[in-house]
Amino acid sequence: MGRICLDFSWQEQGRIERAALPVPRLRFPSLPVDGGVYRISITDEGNREVYVGEALDLARRARTYVAPGARYTASWVNAHLLERLLAEATVTLSILVEARLSWGRGDWQSADFAREDHRKLFENAALIEATSVVPPLTVLNRLRRMKEA
Repeated sequence: MGRICLDFSWQEQGRIERAALPVPRLRFPSLPVDGGVYRISITDEGNREVYVGEALDLARRARTYVAPGARYTASWVNAHLLERLLAEATVTLSILVEARLSWGRGDWQSADFAREDHRKLFENAALIEATSVVPPLTVLNRLRRMKEA
């Protein structure tokens, strides 16, 4: 039987804000052009939501949320964030740092976020982490998928 151990921590990159333009638009903090896993956290009076994703280029992914075009997920995230910011929620963006994995023998290696399988593995671990906290977070990834069905 195999065993994989994961270890990671989050680093906040800053707040996502609503730009003061004639047309509402999101403004993201600066992100690296590297691959990685990101978490968007939304908090207001008693509500805590999280959206977790992965991308080969984090900066490009943020740009798709700013100008989503016809992409369903990007359009959904854009609309939800604009709605929550209009309601004066605090929206922050964090990325995984110091992500590493082990095959259970103490042989830790850094995650390679250029590899999709590593990004997906840590994305799913982050989703499990989000559902394990007390009080629980609303995981927007699951709500979006339920609305698609």
